[in-house]
Amino acid sequence: MRPAALTIAGFDPSGGAGVQADLRVFHALGVAGWSVATAITIQNTQGVHGVHLIDADTLREQLDAVFSDARTLGAVKIGMLGGAAQARAVADALRRWKPKNVVLDPVLASTAGVPLLDDPAALDELIPLCDLVTPNLLECAGHAGALLVKGGHALGSPDDKLYVDGVLVRTYRGTRIDTPHTHGTGCALSAAIAAYLALGTPMQEAIAQAKAMVAAGLRNPVITGEGRGYPDARAIRGIYVLTDPRRSPEEIIRAALDGGASIVQLREKSLPTPRLIDLARELRDLAHAKGALFIVNDRVDVALAADADGVHLGPDDMHPRDARALLGERIVGVSVSTVEEAAALAPLASYFGVGAIYGSATKLDAGDAVGPARIAEVRAAFPHIPIVAIGGITAANIGAVARAGADAAAVVSAVVCAEDMRAATAALVRAWSA
Repeated sequence: MRPAALTIAGFDPSGGAGVQADLRVFHALGVAGWSVATAITIQNTQGVHGVHLIDADTLREQLDAVFSDARTLGAVKIGMLGGAAQARAVADALRRWKPKNVVLDPVLASTAGVPLLDDPAALDELIPLCDLVTPNLLECAGHAGALLVKGGHALGSPDDKLYVDGVLVRTYRGTRIDTPHTHGTGCALSAAIAAYLALGTPMQEAIAQAKAMVAAGLRNPVITGEGRGYPDARAIRGIYVLTDPRRSPEEIIRAALDGGASIVQLREKSLPTPRLIDLARELRDLAHAKGALFIVNDRVDVALAADADGVHLGPDDMHPRDARALLGERIVGVSVSTVEEAAALAPLASYFGVGAIYGSATKLDAGDAVGPARIAEVRAAFPHIPIVAIGGITAANIGAVARAGADAAAVVSAVVCAEDMRAATAALVRAWSA
């Protein structure tokens, strides 16, 4: 029985927002998804052209069907509602079924200004029944016990502020990401919060984890049409190539990116810090131009100075708690070899680097091989945290790593020792996809 969450939202044919976005986030975080549609929108990546509401009686029937059967439902996310009758239907269902962890994202209008809620006052009955409301600065008329005011529309840093009973209890600092591909960002954030709550994460930490996930997704958006793309719900995926002293970092990274790597990491122990920062900036630009993530090994200071997407830390590096304090919502990957090690770091980790799966020829302190079964063990214990498999992975054994539940595979020798590194990376990408 897997933890589940329910989304009550509109249908977006472009897949960037609404029910589809929420289900995508639930799945990415290891939560089973239920969905109830409130409206069929006529839209694509360039804008909303019309809205057709599901009538309140049909909405009520959908809700009763779900609530009467969803045995593992741990959270509810409410998005677009078309009017007072729909809001009352949802409020009635919440009062009767009393689900846990209700998150309301009050969607009043599309980004282009198309109204999606004909009467904002319709939410007055619904808001007191919710555990968290997540308005942006333009939607803050309502009142709730817990209110997360999103700062994406503010000038300056996009900081979010959590108020409980009108008192500011925490500010979540953010870094503005320069991208037009922000379709469904609010949907993704509220859905991620609901998913983390369904997994048992405390409210304040659920918000922090969700904000970090959305920030990582905005750095690596999904673009499918002529208009705006949307944040990738799981940016940690695919082939993850690390640099190695046997060849130049620039050569490795260029070949890996050309071959289709989704993530690249600078692992460099010998350069002085100023040169290392300059190199990290060069490699960051290469990665971002290809839509890939750029991670720095060990050095939190270098990751910050170079504006990298994050850092990967081993057991002898800065503690992830301190790295998280410095890096905010950026990626903090951590190496683990057991479920017990993962448990201690789970609240801080953006992903687990699990290994060494087949041993390691490039890291002498990697420990004994733990095998693909260890991936399955960590995945079962922490279904919401991405896993990067590390250690001795090749095109011949990568299939077992994927089947065990890894989201990405980190490779060094399989690429660096190949005569054609681009072709070797492409072969790994094909094997992983297969």
